Amino acid sequence: MRLFKNPQMKIGEIRIEDIKIDKTSKDDVPRLLAGLQSIYSDKELLKKISDIMMEEMLPEVNKKDGRQGMDFWQIFVLHILKRGANIDYERLRDYANSHIETRQFLGLSFEAGGVKLGLQTIKNNLGLMSEEVIKKINIEIVKHGHKLW
Repeated sequence: MRLFKNPQMKIGEIRIEDIKIDKTSKDDVPRLLAGLQSIYSDKELLKKISDIMMEEMLPEVNKKDGRQGMDFWQIFVLHILKRGANIDYERLRDYANSHIETRQFLGLSFEAGGVKLGLQTIKNNLGLMSEEVIKKINIEIVKHGHKLW
């Protein structure tokens, strides 16, 4: 069973809108997270991205059956970080498992049992996102950016 983002928050989870990002950092990851926060705050854009991912990724699979997989939001966040920061899977795994803000965006807290994402899990889930899906999402994000200016 795959959801875009599980609406049921877990113990220690922080709402994405409330995550504090270091705006003084010169690193690329906090800037990408700020962009993701902006996307998440725009419910219209988030719905468009959700619809694209739910319809286009694994179209032949019933997303309401089966075991819980990585949420589409988590896949989206990891994909943005990997491409935006131009990092390899090992560094992405480190961010997902060791960096507070990234874990908060993924809906994972350090308090809730220490859930860690495996390297192969990340590779397999990010592999579900085709170039076509990425292009469709990118078009919506660019439109969102034009509205901001």
